[in-house]
Amino acid sequence: MSWLEEKRGDLAGETVWIIGTHPILMKYDDNFFAGKISIALNFAFVAFPKSTYICAFHRNVLDPIIRYKPELLEKCILHWPLEMPDALKRFGKYKDSPVYMKAATTHTPANLVSSVEAIRQKKSTRYFGLSSILHFAIQAAAVLGAKRILLVACIHKTKLERHHAQSRGMWLFYPDVQMGPTPRQKEHQLGTLTLAQALGRHGIEVLRHYPPPRGRLEEVSINAGW
Repeated sequence: MSWLEEKRGDLAGETVWIIGTHPILMKYDDNFFAGKISIALNFAFVAFPKSTYICAFHRNVLDPIIRYKPELLEKCILHWPLEMPDALKRFGKYKDSPVYMKAATTHTPANLVSSVEAIRQKKSTRYFGLSSILHFAIQAAAVLGAKRILLVACIHKTKLERHHAQSRGMWLFYPDVQMGPTPRQKEHQLGTLTLAQALGRHGIEVLRHYPPPRGRLEEVSINAGW
């Protein structure tokens, strides 16, 4: 098995784009991420199959990968322990292909700050997230050496809206439902802000990217949508 810490510094000084699944993703054209280092969250890789990495955790994401395109495991960053107890057996010849990161969900923002401190000190650690895969992807990018981390279509809702993008094949995996702000969404926001501030103190920028034509960058805020 290959652990995230073994890849430390592989992307030293680079900009890493983290691609979420919010409907605003569809405002990015097919070639927008060409030539960019990217981490696709969950089924965002369906819309942008040439993403550099896929960060996944849940069974509903891993199961279709195993069934239909197991070669995608070669660019997966997966949480350990895996949600699927039989996953390694089902990975077959690809079981050593993913990069694994020791991860755990928390409801305490201070645990995320501790993770960032371990990253700064180049120590092995368990990486914490506030119920959002985005938090683990941000930390993975930091361990890999990213100097700037840009967040695209990462879901932190402030109003009633579609839950996920529905084009480029993503409708096959996400139901067309609407969702508004929930306490869990607020927790997601808090975790992202906590990581952005903690990494920023160590010279790593975490910014939100808005789609073309504006394409502007903005600091992470607890009150802003995505």
